[in-house]
Amino acid sequence: MLLKKSPYLKVALLALFVMLLPLLALGGAAEAGPVPKANCGPNDRVETALQGQTTLADRLSGQSERAYNCNLELVGQFQGEGSKWQLASFDDCAYYGQFNHFNNP
Repeated sequence: MLLKKSPYLKVALLALFVMLLPLLALGGAAEAGPVPKANCGPNDRVETALQGQTTLADRLSGQSERAYNCNLELVGQFQGEGSKWQLASFDDCAYYGQFNHFNNP
């Protein structure tokens, strides 16, 4: 009944169907399977339990307090960045200032 009264509703439903059709066609293709295990370097600190978990032995020995770094690499670093910052702006101009409060209390 409602479809007979409103031709716009027919068009909206048809448009919705056409937009959802590619998602229906994909089906389970979005599932690629499990992520492969990371390649850790020789100096990496590797987690001994499942990812994100620490063992009781790691907690008691203090090893879990040091960062795990498997499959991480430092690719860049800005030296001199401060621990305090400010951003001031006026019209089209902006000033970003930073300083290290350990040297300047």
